[in-house]
Amino acid sequence: MWRDPGREGMLTGYGLDYGESHVAWFLEGFEWRTVAGRPTRVPWATRGRLEVEAPAELGEASSWTLRLTLPEGEAGVSARLVSWELCGSDEALKAGLDRLDGGERLPMERLAEGCPRPVAIGPSGILRGEAGKTVSATWSLPAGASLAAADTTPGTRVRLVEAVLEPASDRTLPGDGLLRRARLFFAYEPR
Repeated sequence: MWRDPGREGMLTGYGLDYGESHVAWFLEGFEWRTVAGRPTRVPWATRGRLEVEAPAELGEASSWTLRLTLPEGEAGVSARLVSWELCGSDEALKAGLDRLDGGERLPMERLAEGCPRPVAIGPSGILRGEAGKTVSATWSLPAGASLAAADTTPGTRVRLVEAVLEPASDRTLPGDGLLRRARLFFAYEPR
């Protein structure tokens, strides 16, 4: 059987449209399949939209709603929330959030390690997309005991809530790595 060495397919176009509380995407390309015993270039396209209803302030039992829209024929994309507590000096937090805004991820994880009593909170559920539908789920995120602790001074801690897109593990389309990196972040200072 003929195979193009090292190429199962190619991403030929993509777009990510970020808004204050949404991300929409399209990916298109082709993959090689054997059809009637011959290698055939088969085009594909994927698209969708994730919207987040986030609270203005992160108080006790703050309500978050995720809405995931996938067109007919699209499947294998989920969304979830992840909550991080970040600690550091005002300068370190500002620099870390600026770097995060530029697409880097490591500053967030380093700042999370700096918290004396890290608290991992967040819903355990995942919102699974359904082809041709808009699905939604609402979760409550507690403010977190250590974020509001008495030893917290303004500017030394930030709660960061991340809305994450997750292509299913069995999806192998070129460009799924871009989709895995599409995230929305919401930052809250202690009250």
